[in-house]
Amino acid sequence: MTVFTQPGWLQNAGSVHSAEQLRNYAGAMFIAGSSGGTFASRGGVHPHLGNKLQVTQTGAPSMAILIRSGLCAVPGSEGAQQGTYGVGNDGDVTVAISAAHATLARIDIAVVRVRDSAYSGALNNATLEVVAGTPAGSPVAPSAPANSLTLATIQVNAAATSITNANITDSRRWMAGVGGVVRALSTVVFGSNQFDSGQPVYETDTGRLKITTDSVPNFKTVFTDINVQSFASSGTWNKPAGAEKVYAIVIGGGGGGGGVAVPTAGQNTKAGGGGEGGRAEKMFSASALTATEAVTVGAGGTAGASGGGVGGTGGTSSFDSVSALGGGGGNFASTGAAAFGVIGGVGGTSSGGDWNFTGAPGGSGWGDAGLCISGPGGGHGGGIGRAQTSNGVSQAGASGGQYGGGGGGAAVSSAGAAAAGGAGGGGVVIVYSWR
Repeated sequence: MTVFTQPGWLQNAGSVHSAEQLRNYAGAMFIAGSSGGTFASRGGVHPHLGNKLQVTQTGAPSMAILIRSGLCAVPGSEGAQQGTYGVGNDGDVTVAISAAHATLARIDIAVVRVRDSAYSGALNNATLEVVAGTPAGSPVAPSAPANSLTLATIQVNAAATSITNANITDSRRWMAGVGGVVRALSTVVFGSNQFDSGQPVYETDTGRLKITTDSVPNFKTVFTDINVQSFASSGTWNKPAGAEKVYAIVIGGGGGGGGVAVPTAGQNTKAGGGGEGGRAEKMFSASALTATEAVTVGAGGTAGASGGGVGGTGGTSSFDSVSALGGGGGNFASTGAAAFGVIGGVGGTSSGGDWNFTGAPGGSGWGDAGLCISGPGGGHGGGIGRAQTSNGVSQAGASGGQYGGGGGGAAVSSAGAAAAGGAGGGGVVIVYSWR
């Protein structure tokens, strides 16, 4: 095996470079992919310059087509080292369509064709032409000529007297420099066999960056934009245009802490904390969701009443099929001299998510004749517990914070005033959408 070209652009080597060698240098900068295992690149139309060699009907439909301006790379197919030709067209070119068959349809193709006498024939030029297919009951497109790039297929119906845009199917393949990104409308890039696998494509109308996974093409979307809609109260979620994936986090309201009554002198009362709201998380395909979705956000549980009361249960939060129940309320204990305790509220459960979590329970209260401690609210945002060592001191429960935290219980010692528990923290729904 040998190096088959002289190195390009040597200053003092006296090298003479053939047209074939120069085509190979240029072809190395075109999009990855080859034509039949040769040194010719896959070829294609420049996606931005001119009118991109678009094929359309003539102004008044006739038995002709227009091929518009643009630049393209045409792979050579007659030699293993033939390389790729650059071809440009600077205006609209009218190309005739052969007369239709009286009773049978056919399929023609519009091509850019290069003829090079170094490989065959006597001509050295590039042409825009239509290759006629064979009329048949089930017609198929003809094979493309050597050294050509297909731009469109054309349905020529039986006895047709004109060609309209409805008869023309775009077959252009797009090219870019190695590692380059093709920019195109989404309505343009989804044609058949227009890209190599792994080609980045930016859709200018949707703002999405995509990577082709085969030559059909199928795409994987590279997410380029994240939309976040957060709900601290019930409302409506609106699906962003172009959303591909949606991730919802749903947290129920925290339970309220228990409230306590006035204790007998030398005794105390105390209460448990409210439970944390449940939490569920789920990834959706955006197509599975409607344009708007109702969002329910559970309120925090009410504080246990001063004078002795169980804290309220937190409200349920939901998004689509995902639901997170609120935490339970903390209980309260009557006055007493002997050591005794009181339980906190249970954590809220959840359902419908890919991940379903039960909230942390509220802490228990405890006390004896000389000390009492109320239970803290469940969860990272739970209200703190209260400790009492001085006679006649009264402290209300602390409110739950950080969405879904349970409220803290109240604590009173030796004839102090009655005190209410802390209210639970409200729930929240957070919805992330990727384009």
